[in-house]
Amino acid sequence: MRIGYDVTPLALNAAGERRYTAGLMHGLGCVDGVSISTLSLTARSPAAAGQRLAYQAAVEFFYYPMLLGRQARQAEVDLVHHPRALVPFELGLDVPMVVTIHDVLALSMPQYFSAVIAQRFKRLGRRSAGRAARVITDSDHSRGEIVEHLGVPPERVEVIPPGVEARFRPAEPSPEWLSERFGIDRPYILSVGTLEPRKNLAGVIAAFERCNGFGGEVALVVVGGRGWKMAPIDSAVRRTTTRLIATGYVEDEELVRLYAGASCFVFPSFGEGFGFPVLEAMACGTAVITSERTSIPEIAAGAAALVDPSSVEELAGAIDEVVRDAQRRDELRRAGLERSRRFSWAVCAERTAAAYRAALDGAL
Repeated sequence: MRIGYDVTPLALNAAGERRYTAGLMHGLGCVDGVSISTLSLTARSPAAAGQRLAYQAAVEFFYYPMLLGRQARQAEVDLVHHPRALVPFELGLDVPMVVTIHDVLALSMPQYFSAVIAQRFKRLGRRSAGRAARVITDSDHSRGEIVEHLGVPPERVEVIPPGVEARFRPAEPSPEWLSERFGIDRPYILSVGTLEPRKNLAGVIAAFERCNGFGGEVALVVVGGRGWKMAPIDSAVRRTTTRLIATGYVEDEELVRLYAGASCFVFPSFGEGFGFPVLEAMACGTAVITSERTSIPEIAAGAAALVDPSSVEELAGAIDEVVRDAQRRDELRRAGLERSRRFSWAVCAERTAAAYRAALDGAL
């Protein structure tokens, strides 16, 4: 099979969609009988914010409608895979299409998204899913919501969990580096994710305050770029009297070192299609406290402490227990490491290749 693989998410997204696109592409390169032809507007990724906006517009209004179909024909591909949901109509694309839809949270939880994003997802997500010979998603939870909100027949939706990159593995803590790089000079709790309401950073701060910052002996370290509706988060950051360190976005090499030094990792998101930070923290041997909602329990599967993300008291209790109880912390670390080994890009790629074959065979 020659697969036309859409790599535009590598330039358009710095979070889970990019991780998925890169990880799966690497895995597919090792699958017998699969040849990959990458499809993209340009091989160069935009750097500045203005360039990214211009690139996004060019992709939406020129590349997908006008150029992608031509590229696919020139490469003589048998099938095109879009590892993202929002794909406008491609003129001249006369081969089957597979699309990955990580979640439909913009439809099932619209309060956490802008009206523009929700409307775009409703329009483009339905169109992509309706045209796809196969829809791939990350979790059973997302599969159910795709069927419900996009009207895709259940037999056309494949649940294929992503993998975790090899770089996410246990490492020795580096106190000197943490101090020099981020000013972290004491034990710390780590939270990772785009700073937006859905990720529930305000809840993390409130829970940490409920623990009274452990008398100032423990810090809260927050990793992630700024998102939308930042006012409540900025307000919570300004009000807190506890030791809080916001690093902004960091590269994966630094993220691994931050996981390695953390007393625990806290991720009480209100909703996720998958939740890469949970898997990556477990793979690094970090004790995880996370949400009991949406797809996250499928990832954790008993290897993390699950809490109601809307309950500050419950979240604070879990943080207090894991930080103070070394036995509980070690138990979660061991369970997380074992659980993370079940997620493999090689397995993901093999199963994705099987989905390609089914799409080409027209099997339902």
